[in-house]
Amino acid sequence: MSGTPKVSVVVPVHDTAPWLERCVESIRRQTLRDIEIVLVENLSTDDSPAMCDAYAALDDRIRVLHLSQAGLSRARNAGLAVTTAPYVGFIDSDDYIEPDMFRLLYDAAVGSDAQIACCDLAYEEEGAPPPPVTPAAPVTVHSPEEMLCGLMLERISASACTKLFDRTLFDEVKFPLDVWFEDHRVVHEWVARCRRIACVEKVCYHYIQRDGSICHSFGPMKHYHFFLANAERFEFVLRQRLCDGRPERTAVCDKLVRNCLWNFREALRCRRPAGFASAVEDMRGRLARMYEAQAPLSPATLARLRRVVKHYRWYCLTHFAFRKKR
Repeated sequence: MSGTPKVSVVVPVHDTAPWLERCVESIRRQTLRDIEIVLVENLSTDDSPAMCDAYAALDDRIRVLHLSQAGLSRARNAGLAVTTAPYVGFIDSDDYIEPDMFRLLYDAAVGSDAQIACCDLAYEEEGAPPPPVTPAAPVTVHSPEEMLCGLMLERISASACTKLFDRTLFDEVKFPLDVWFEDHRVVHEWVARCRRIACVEKVCYHYIQRDGSICHSFGPMKHYHFFLANAERFEFVLRQRLCDGRPERTAVCDKLVRNCLWNFREALRCRRPAGFASAVEDMRGRLARMYEAQAPLSPATLARLRRVVKHYRWYCLTHFAFRKKR
């Protein structure tokens, strides 16, 4: 690497020794050589700490942080604090990337004067063969509103790992601590601060589906946190007047409310831990505020929301009274 790196890559590491070599090697082999790699090991109980230190001795582009607290957001924020490049990317340590990912994203960001550049991802089952490599399509440039509508409608991934960020976006907003689905709760805030966003239509990120990963299994608290992510997005849409006067507004509001209703129902179907009653009351209160907001919704979604808010006992009776909790 010559001089200041062009891209910093932050990799949180927690008990991912079986997948760490594949991940780090995919970053070391990037065709963009001017990068720094920050491995943020946080309270691992396997061989991950020693593997991280060995990589730092092997490659002078790699530095290692060892944290005394665990947590994905905490690790990402700690890595951000020591990065030096003008652009920052994030990779999860059990995933891997294509060799040209950061070259494509960096060129797209610089060439388009974009504050975020993003690529596509592929979901892969652990042990399955990767999808065939495809050439990159021409870069497209989008306004923040276009990107935000795509995020809210889940046409564009909210994952921070498929994106390259202008590091100044993190001056005011960082990853929220002690929550699940942190990307869903914050990526739209960074998009809203951009002038433009560049998109590279190519699968560059390989998201591995495996037993034991954070998002692979759901319980009541995860349903609650995903509910919160969508409820906060709904409030953001209203506050920013996103897509106001455009046909997408109804679709956006409807999608977010339906996500909240689904996670509320699924949380109630699960065996709930002690103290979960406060989470249920919080969700009910947020659903009531959604109803009172009179946002544009489809008739079916509005009817479902009304049943929860106005006829909660009847809703519980018809949905849960004679069903066993999972």
